[in-house]
Amino acid sequence: MSSDLELIFLHIPKTAGSTLTHVLSRVYGRESVLVVGVDTPRVSGPIPENLLLPETRVLTGHITYSQVSHLHQPSKTALVTLLREPLSRTLSAYYHLKRKESGRTWYGSIAGRLPLRLHLRQARYRNVMARYIEGIDWAAMDFVGLFETFEADVTRLATQLGWDDSRFPRGFGQKAIINENLAYPAELRHVSTRQMNAIRRANWRDIALYDSVRAARGLPENRA
Repeated sequence: MSSDLELIFLHIPKTAGSTLTHVLSRVYGRESVLVVGVDTPRVSGPIPENLLLPETRVLTGHITYSQVSHLHQPSKTALVTLLREPLSRTLSAYYHLKRKESGRTWYGSIAGRLPLRLHLRQARYRNVMARYIEGIDWAAMDFVGLFETFEADVTRLATQLGWDDSRFPRGFGQKAIINENLAYPAELRHVSTRQMNAIRRANWRDIALYDSVRAARGLPENRA
């Protein structure tokens, strides 16, 4: 394994992870950031050690802790992720699929046509955040940021890791705050109380995780 791997970022979908990946590329250099599924084929199991290049300092992508636990050396490698209010994250992911319903794969096309109630029955779309970090206590991770406080959190991460200020981009926060789903037809963005309750039931582990992080940071209780 490369001894130069400094950071593993678990990019949970729809949590502003693409924006953070952009920041990481600016700080470490794009050639030093390996994005699984972009720079490499998608990997369903553990990330092979030989996938890392000699210049790889940051490993990221839609990868779970179980896929990288063998690469994580706590004394050398920072483990980072971002969370988002679970109802908002679930709906953002759902509408993302709806926009991609004529996507490149058969499954993506079918998934994009599912009504919300059937979407929530799919195990892969429930408790996504909790499943991404399964195998490690979030409190044992080096950094857990929040979508809702993205810019302040990434600035805090920069201080924690001692990033070179001259390479740290400014004014990036707006990219994370803009919700691309606002362009989706209003009649399809309406979510009833019954549907919201169904999302809560389907994502109870994510809600518990998100609430525990907010409580540990002394942030107001999530009332979504």
